[in-house]
Amino acid sequence: MNLQIKSLTLLIITAALIAGCLDTSSTKPAWAHNVAWQGDSPENAAAAEKELWTQISPYNTEYDTVNITARKESNGLNLRVVGVSNSTEYPDIYDFTYSEGTLTRTGYMLGAIQSRDRDAAITIAMQDREVASAGVTGIPTVRRILPDTSKKYYAPVTLLSVTWPGISALVDPQERKIVKTWKGDSTEK
Repeated sequence: MNLQIKSLTLLIITAALIAGCLDTSSTKPAWAHNVAWQGDSPENAAAAEKELWTQISPYNTEYDTVNITARKESNGLNLRVVGVSNSTEYPDIYDFTYSEGTLTRTGYMLGAIQSRDRDAAITIAMQDREVASAGVTGIPTVRRILPDTSKKYYAPVTLLSVTWPGISALVDPQERKIVKTWKGDSTEK
C-alpha cells in the first residue's frame, strides 16, 4: 500500500510539472527564446503572433529576445519586430501592418548575421575585380536580403548585401559568388 501511495504521489507530481511546463497557448517557435509585446495589442494577439512567425526567421542563429511593438494607426496596427541574438552584433528589424487579420510586411533591415557568415560575405565581395578596384576601406555593412526581394535581382534565395561607401555587392552565400554590384552612381554590373 505504501508503494502505491508513493507511486501515485510521484505520478501526480510528474503530471503537475509537465502541465506547468507545457504552454499550449504559445505560438512561439523554438528559435525565439523570449518574446515581449509592447504598446497596443491586436484583438487576437495569438493569431497575429502566429502569423508573424511565418514571416520572420533568423539566419544561422536564434533570437534571444524578440520585442514586438504595436501602434494603432488608421491603416491598422503597425508592428515593429526586433530580433536580438547575443551571438550577433546587430539586430534584425521587421516592419508590418496588421489589418483585418492580414499581416503585410512593409520593410526590414536584417543585420543579425554571425561573424563567420559576415566575414565570408566580405571575403567573397573583395574577390570581385570591380569591388577591389573601387579602393574600398573600412568595415562594410552586411545585411541579409530575403528571397522575395532577392528574386528581383537574382533568384528567390537569401542573399547578403555587402556595402562600403560608394559600392555594394550582392552575395549568394550558398554559391559563394557575387550576383550583382552597384556603384554610388547607380551603375550595375
